[in-house]
Amino acid sequence: MTGAGVNYVYVPEVKLTKDTNGKITKLEWRWWRKTTAGWAQPSDEELLAVWIGAAYFISTDSNNSTWTDLPITTTGSLTFNPPIQPSTVDPNSFQIGAQDRGRYSYSFDWWE
Repeated sequence: MTGAGVNYVYVPEVKLTKDTNGKITKLEWRWWRKTTAGWAQPSDEELLAVWIGAAYFISTDSNNSTWTDLPITTTGSLTFNPPIQPSTVDPNSFQIGAQDRGRYSYSFDWWE
């Protein structure tokens, strides 16, 4: 997709850190906004003006999942001690969801 239609789209960059057993110990994120000049980081205030809520979702299957609120900040991290994971199986999907002030929902998914 090109042109003005993709301006002011917000997209998260995510990094998951795992321990030696493959369990998630840290989640880091950074939001980016598409502008006419390229990609830029929005301010916390800008994100709070756009999003009314955000959350992350980790799943191994439909019966083993974690869905938790995510702070609405430009960058951030959450450290998990003990490590989080919905089961002893490696997660097969990770998702960040957000809802804007118009009540539209957005989903950013990563699958293994």
